[in-house]
Amino acid sequence: MNARTDVDLYVIHGVRSAPHFLEGFRTALHRRLEEAGRAVRSATLFPYGDWSRSPAVQLREAARDLFLAERDARRSVGGRRVLERIRDGGGPSGGRRIVLAGHSAGGVAAVRAAELMMLEGAQSPPLVVMIGSPRCRIPAPLRDSTVRVCAGAPDRRGVFRSRDGIVRIATFGGLASRGFGLPGRPSRKRGQAEETVYVPIAGGHTDYFRDREPWTDAGGRTNLELTLDAVWSWLTARGI
Repeated sequence: MNARTDVDLYVIHGVRSAPHFLEGFRTALHRRLEEAGRAVRSATLFPYGDWSRSPAVQLREAARDLFLAERDARRSVGGRRVLERIRDGGGPSGGRRIVLAGHSAGGVAAVRAAELMMLEGAQSPPLVVMIGSPRCRIPAPLRDSTVRVCAGAPDRRGVFRSRDGIVRIATFGGLASRGFGLPGRPSRKRGQAEETVYVPIAGGHTDYFRDREPWTDAGGRTNLELTLDAVWSWLTARGI
């Protein structure tokens, strides 16, 4: 890809999210893309609503997307809403690279929206960034274009462990369908993203985007900087 790649960036909230929770991350990533010579359009999406909406309803919708059976992408709640918002903004445009970056359940909605785009004939898969997201089934065409970003650091044996309990929820297999739209048992097929990146942030699930003390490392870098650098490294490795 050339240095003038046009990018449509969508930053996607999870459930019970504060209205401006991801705005600092969206602004920082938008700016970095522009500084690298990209023509950028960006927006922040709330596929399950913000904290003013019923938490029970939001959790029910997110769980539906999380455990969605194979071949049932069109039944996704968050994925369809993300795609509708993209269409409202002019839709996926030819020649523009789409980046879907979601936090928590927003990462699951991002996967489902990308899956819908592929079913509708997208020429190339969107790039999907799942930050602090639970495990979910990722279709084979999307696995190489999806990354999981998890709070964590290596233990004494050098094995990475996450400090974010949400990333350990559910499985990568989703549910196997029993037909007629009925969910079945957890699938044994592994629908895992090709790459998982651990970021040594201070704190856990709600802290990836903190931009001030005490959420800093020994060198004074904030959680937001650490998360942004991890996402940026992955994006640039894929030609963004």
